[in-house]
Amino acid sequence: MGGFEPEGAVEFDLPHGAVRAAGDRLMVVPATLLEEIAVTAGAPAAVTVARAIGTATGQRAALRMGGAEAARGATIETVLSHLTGELALSGVGAAHLERWGRALVLVLANTPVRDDVAVAALVEGALAAVVDRPIATITLTRDAAGVRVLVASASGVLRAKELLERGVAWGEALTKIQARGDA
Repeated sequence: MGGFEPEGAVEFDLPHGAVRAAGDRLMVVPATLLEEIAVTAGAPAAVTVARAIGTATGQRAALRMGGAEAARGATIETVLSHLTGELALSGVGAAHLERWGRALVLVLANTPVRDDVAVAALVEGALAAVVDRPIATITLTRDAAGVRVLVASASGVLRAKELLERGVAWGEALTKIQARGDA
């Protein structure tokens, strides 16, 4: 199983007004859509839409790898190659993975998604769909490198949330989570 190949990933059928990826019909929408949903329908609705975008992106990545079972058996580099390619094609940003000891942090750079909870939901939906397993995420920080999202167990994310809400720096929070074995 190789890395992501963008050729033919998105098909534009201009005479019929259709855009498709992996056989599914897509719409090209403004990057501000999540913000508009948050204003008109509330933040939970925007998070739901962000998760759905992530899920669709992850499903396309899994399909390219031969399904979720094949993705679970692939190297993390291969999964990441396909997932980052699909995220980039979707216009949600350029992703890369950082390892902080046993903790995995996905960094989403150049994302038009401004709400950090929505970013975490999008990443969670994408990763969960790739491997067809529950995944927990929380945004750690937004800085010049992008938005850093912790990918961990539900207990690890809950512990990170508690620490971050108490004002603990995100790097120190990762250290404390790993000390408890929650990463």
